[in-house]
Amino acid sequence: VAATSSPVEGTLESPIPETGPLRTRTDSEPDLGFLNQLIAPDQDVLRIGGEIRQQFESWRNREFGLTPESDDDFLLQRLYFEVDYRASERLAGFTEIGSAFKFGSPFEPSPIDQDKLFFQQLFADVTLLDSESGHSHLVIGRQTFSLGSGRLVATRNGPNIRRSFDAVRLIMEQGQWNTQVFVGADVTFGGGAFDNSPNTDRILWGVYATRTQATVDGATSGADAYHLGYRNRRGRFDNLIGKEQRHSIGTRWYGRRGGWDYNIEPVVQFGSFGDKAIFAWTIANVVGYTF
Repeated sequence: VAATSSPVEGTLESPIPETGPLRTRTDSEPDLGFLNQLIAPDQDVLRIGGEIRQQFESWRNREFGLTPESDDDFLLQRLYFEVDYRASERLAGFTEIGSAFKFGSPFEPSPIDQDKLFFQQLFADVTLLDSESGHSHLVIGRQTFSLGSGRLVATRNGPNIRRSFDAVRLIMEQGQWNTQVFVGADVTFGGGAFDNSPNTDRILWGVYATRTQATVDGATSGADAYHLGYRNRRGRFDNLIGKEQRHSIGTRWYGRRGGWDYNIEPVVQFGSFGDKAIFAWTIANVVGYTF
């Protein structure tokens, strides 16, 4: 699922989308937006937008025969309204209010399917450095973001409610390098209006660096290197409950040459769950050819 980022978030100019070579995302120009045409604000100061998504799902025997009544037909609806306000060249604010409902299902809606009214994003963006040598800014508050191809950290755009963090992110861009340093807590959804709070039991932190290179013959390439830390004081797996702590060290190589594209990502993970040790690894690769 392609990532969704706020308009004020600085990004490194690159011919390869942050979600990988094949997954494209086209951001509409602000002056083409329906709400901006309707209200016609000053685009350099105020930008407004929104989203309406209706998604119908039909399940048959979703409990695999464990319960007699397990068919499920339902409609998922989500509404977003966002405001991007630029107070000055160095200070901007972004607000995204959401509403999500699940209609027609006999099953209790999950927290990522229904929440009456909530702040999906609410943050300030402070520019620290803006010069020929580079750009750096600090994003403070509730925000959504994806890292790399979204394999480990993504906006979770498939469910009705995206994933948010109450976080602090330092984003530094210099030449072909884009580096993020961040720490944040998972936001809990589901419930009434504006009753969401950060779950301080679940903390994510890390460093994520990307170097992108483009050549004159049209070939492009890039590489990521990262360390992600994750702690959950109340981790649960089957009947086990305990403190969970994981460290993921990985890299990603991606690019496009001629009709070929590739996206290869090895990761090693270690840590602990209760008194048990964690050690895992994965190598994911996507190679394609476009005719």
